[in-house]
Amino acid sequence: DAGHRVPCFFRWPAKLEGGFDVDQLSAHVDILPTLLGMCEIPWPERLILDGRSLIPLLVRLEDWGPRTMFVQSHGMEHPQQWLKSAVMTEQYRLIDGRELYDMEQDPSQSYNIAFENPKLVDKLRFAYEEWYKDASKRFGETCEIVLGSPKQNPTQLSCFDWHGPAVPHLQEHIRRRVQANGYWAIETERAGRYRFTLREQPAVARFPLRPGVARLKIATLMLVKTIEPGATGVDFFVNLKAGKTRLQTWLIETGGGVRGAYFVEVEYLGPAEG
Repeated sequence: DAGHRVPCFFRWPAKLEGGFDVDQLSAHVDILPTLLGMCEIPWPERLILDGRSLIPLLVRLEDWGPRTMFVQSHGMEHPQQWLKSAVMTEQYRLIDGRELYDMEQDPSQSYNIAFENPKLVDKLRFAYEEWYKDASKRFGETCEIVLGSPKQNPTQLSCFDWHGPAVPHLQEHIRRRVQANGYWAIETERAGRYRFTLREQPAVARFPLRPGVARLKIATLMLVKTIEPGATGVDFFVNLKAGKTRLQTWLIETGGGVRGAYFVEVEYLGPAEG
């Protein structure tokens, strides 16, 4: 859709027909190319986006054409091939590479028609394998969370963004206080002094920490602090350089329980102190 001509429907004063359903296959990845098109912002041809501009559907200028999309949903560091996967076309869904459903005839996905359609299953499986082969090339990359930016200070971190083998991704995990840990990939935008507040639940909950010690590791620096009785958080003050690194925390209870701090608030305080 690069270079797609933007119709006057999106220019001031905008006129866009409302009140009709758009039932073609689309997803969140379509938002960026749609907004770029609406705002007439070009992007280089070498930049390959997974999504499509939805402008043709919004203004009914042209047919949408065939499309195949891929979805995987599970809390793992790297998606495992075929696990909780779906290959989607306008008419069909291939689930986990084995089950095939006709969404036009069977929207409740009650009848698996894979056995009767082996060629279609092979076609969708091949499409998925090509997609996975491409996507897996970037599994080792991380998207750093920026700390210390004037646009967001303080910054709230949660365990949902941990990198590691067992990431708590449900509120139930927090309630059960699962013993898990991982690291955040971070980037400090400004060198200076930072405050890290380790918590087990968000600050508004005022949830008391169990007696023990808290640890914070950032880059090569390791800090340890006793958890005061009745404390709902533990503060660490650190002088940091600008750049990318890793952050990891521990809440170590007297008696044995060990877990990462599920929530950490990071605030830039100003220039570094001696």
